Amino acid sequence: MILICSTVFSQQVKRNLEIFDELISKQVEKIIFTTGLNKEKEFSFFVKSDEESFVKNIIKKTCGNNKIKHSFSEIQSTDSNFYLILLTVNSLRTTYPGFKSKNFLGEKIIFRNLKGNVSFEISESGKNLARSSEEINFKDAVNMENVEQIESEEYKFTKGKLPSVGLIEELFFPALLVVASAVATVLFFTIRTK
Repeated sequence: MILICSTVFSQQVKRNLEIFDELISKQVEKIIFTTGLNKEKEFSFFVKSDEESFVKNIIKKTCGNNKIKHSFSEIQSTDSNFYLILLTVNSLRTTYPGFKSKNFLGEKIIFRNLKGNVSFEISESGKNLARSSEEINFKDAVNMENVEQIESEEYKFTKGKLPSVGLIEELFFPALLVVASAVATVLFFTIRTK
């Protein structure tokens, strides 16, 4: 009997969509855990966003995980049976401001920056209970080869423009490799013939 065991070591890189999900989910948790709110009361969300369905899915997941009764409203009501939360998610965007080479001729690491703005207003029976507006921001660096895997085709805010490779990176290093190979070949045959 032959036992084949293989271990794959790979760094799991989070997708842009997952990161936006986590950032917005933290803001929704901030809303539902606002001091003084009765968690037994229903939270009715009125969502304003270009990515409304994405934001609503995050709200459903976050409220469900925290066992919070919630609904979605298409109008801003002054009913006292629930908390009305006006949630606005604006300017979700992904940028890649630059890159660096991990080693001399090796892989390129690209800097990733995810940004947006989340604001909310909580009211009950027309009375404003809380209000907040925050910039959400996430920065890290990923392998340039992974960019297609971390972006999502269906959500344009997860895609960003890649920085251009400089003239040195584009011409000098490949030319240097060709020259080094030619020198190695010449030296090999010169030393071999002596």
